[in-house]
Amino acid sequence: GPSTYRVCFCYGYEYNTAADGFGACRSEDMSDFPQALGLLHLVTVSTLPAVLYPGRRFHLQVHCGSVDMGGGCSGGEAARIKLVDATALSAASVGSLGCGSAPETWHHLEPKNCVGSTRSCLLWPAVDENFLLEWQNLVVLPAVSKHTVLPFQLGVCFCNGGITGGCNEVTDWLYVGRIAFEPIRVLPDVVQTGLSTDLRLQILNSTWLSSTSRAAELKLVYDATGSFDVHSETACMDSEQVLGTVAGHKCQTSWDCEAPSHTEEGDLVWSHVIFQR
Repeated sequence: GPSTYRVCFCYGYEYNTAADGFGACRSEDMSDFPQALGLLHLVTVSTLPAVLYPGRRFHLQVHCGSVDMGGGCSGGEAARIKLVDATALSAASVGSLGCGSAPETWHHLEPKNCVGSTRSCLLWPAVDENFLLEWQNLVVLPAVSKHTVLPFQLGVCFCNGGITGGCNEVTDWLYVGRIAFEPIRVLPDVVQTGLSTDLRLQILNSTWLSSTSRAAELKLVYDATGSFDVHSETACMDSEQVLGTVAGHKCQTSWDCEAPSHTEEGDLVWSHVIFQR
């Protein structure tokens, strides 16, 4: 949430040397800190929901300090965000120069934002209030290594409208934090060919909403050669569930597959699925 600090300063000052003998700036006397230098407004980031998964929509919020203390996000519709690979921002470049020159991550799927540019990003906040800006319905692609979906993090870069009103300068961009994504688990861990199996999709520390279970669909794409392009935003949509590879689970087209048979302990369940190869 919004975070603001008041900065107080003691520069070698001892208000009452006879009071405690601890020396300058070490007394319990509040008068040792006579100078209030001002306010420090922290720009922070949060998400809704708090736990994120690739392929599931989420909202990203940027908080610009406490409005009650003179903070707030002033950029309005001119404000922009950019999701970047966390590894693209080293400890030495985590400030404006790093965010201003880092490319948008390939994980970012929709809505379209920077589209190959490092600074000309398109998305403006759907919620524009002084105490927060919110970008809605973001979707990212998963991180996959050796056919396994892995947890990963993305850095969040923010521009509060830019000095010249366009976020086009390297120094217009600020690093505001990281957001983490957890994999959706597919259970059971071991499946035998030719045997009926109840497939479950499980999410960490949460359950699927009932509205999600009614709208969810599952497609099982045969990929014996590893040719499926996990970096492609259209691979899952375009690929067909091949006849003779799966029984007990039908796809009428590449975009029309069976919904879960039921939910159990918060998991989505497709019952009596048989892998034929």
